[in-house]
Amino acid sequence: MESTQSSVNLDRQDNIEWRLYRNMLVTRLFEEACIRWEHEGKMSAQVFPSRGQEAIAVGSCQAMEKGDTVIPSFRTRGAMVAMGITLAEQLREIIHSPLAVAVRATHPITALGLSAV
Repeated sequence: MESTQSSVNLDRQDNIEWRLYRNMLVTRLFEEACIRWEHEGKMSAQVFPSRGQEAIAVGSCQAMEKGDTVIPSFRTRGAMVAMGITLAEQLREIIHSPLAVAVRATHPITALGLSAV
C-alpha cells in the first residue's frame, strides 16, 4: 500500500497538469494570506493579487525551456512560484527585508528577469 501511494505522489510530481494546478493554488493561497495580513496590519507592503489570472503566469513559465527568461512586471507571484522562488524568499521581497534575494547578485530573480534552470 505504501509503495502504491509513493508511486502516485511521484506520478503527480512529474505530471504537468498537477504542477500547473499546484502552482496556481499556491499562488492563490499565498496572495490571499498576504492580503489578509495587510488588512490585519501585520504587513504594510502593498500586494497586487492575480486572482483568476494565476494560470497566465504559471502556464507561461511552465512552458519555458532552459535559458529562457521572463520579466514579470505586475501580478508576479504566479511566475515566481512557477520558477521555484520560495514563498519565504517572496515574503522577504514584499516586506523589503535585508535578507531579500534582491541583494544577492547570483539569484535568478535579481537579473533582468527570472531565468529557467
